[in-house]
Amino acid sequence: NASTATPSNGSANWTVNITDTGGLGNYTFELNDTGTFVKNATTPATGTSFAAAFTKTINATKNKNVCGRFIANDTSQNSNTSSDSCFNVANSAPAFVPSLADQSANSGGTFTYDVNCTDADSDSITYSDNTALFAIDATTGEISDNPVESEVAANTVTITCNDGTVNKQESFVYT
Repeated sequence: NASTATPSNGSANWTVNITDTGGLGNYTFELNDTGTFVKNATTPATGTSFAAAFTKTINATKNKNVCGRFIANDTSQNSNTSSDSCFNVANSAPAFVPSLADQSANSGGTFTYDVNCTDADSDSITYSDNTALFAIDATTGEISDNPVESEVAANTVTITCNDGTVNKQESFVYT
């Protein structure tokens, strides 16, 4: 029941309907995001039918297989385990840290701006921009410019961070 689009640090939700004509006692949810199933919680279940749900923040990194399952117990201590519900963790998009802010520079001076992106999957980040005013270092995200009078204007600059799978873009005004 968990989504195949769940990224690292995203939430996944598992659900199952449990029925027992003799009466339900409780259920336990087990999660395998490290290679071994670990019991997360035992919760009372009453009546003869119960909709169980469990939401978990996924800490595994992209392409890791994550599985969840329920173990239901009735009032006579009989146990039944659901099928494993599994998915591979999706890629997490890079993020600007901090977000870009508008920048000003004086002609005849030197302008530098250090753009930083992080990636929850620890993928390498490649930086690029949409302007001919300056170049951004593709590896470090550092911008360096020696502005001239003919460039004076409110220029909207878009920076792209790419983790090899997903582009994340933010813009700032450069005057």
